[in-house]
Amino acid sequence: MILAGEGPERSALERRAARFGDRVRFVGGRPHAELARLMAAADILVHPSEREGLANVWLEALASGTPVVISDAGGAREIVDRPEAGRVVPRDPGAIAGAVKAILADPPAQADVRRTAERFSWEKNRREQYDYLSGLVRDYPSRPRLSADAHCG
Repeated sequence: MILAGEGPERSALERRAARFGDRVRFVGGRPHAELARLMAAADILVHPSEREGLANVWLEALASGTPVVISDAGGAREIVDRPEAGRVVPRDPGAIAGAVKAILADPPAQADVRRTAERFSWEKNRREQYDYLSGLVRDYPSRPRLSADAHCG
């Protein structure tokens, strides 16, 4: 197992993982280009966030052909909306381990995993944001306005 990244829990995690010897490696913060290589070589990306929006790391893993096991936070269900993308689970060690075992027992094809990320792109995101904000601006004049005499109170 390779754990990439830094955080306040690293020392505690290293102490807990010491019993597994060299089966668990902490590689710290890595350059982005190296992370892409690590993700493509991984069987599964496990990312049990406590809070999250729509994490780029989820999409990067899927685009690399690596399914994800992620906690039910933020946009998790928008990303993992089909079995080949991975699993959304409670932030619980047993649930995470069960999802990892299930994927390892019947891994999806990398090409199928990659296809789950194709619906996300910077261009699509830009277009959707533009359309949404344009609609707000377009509809703004039709909204009721407070008169100059109105006051809150």
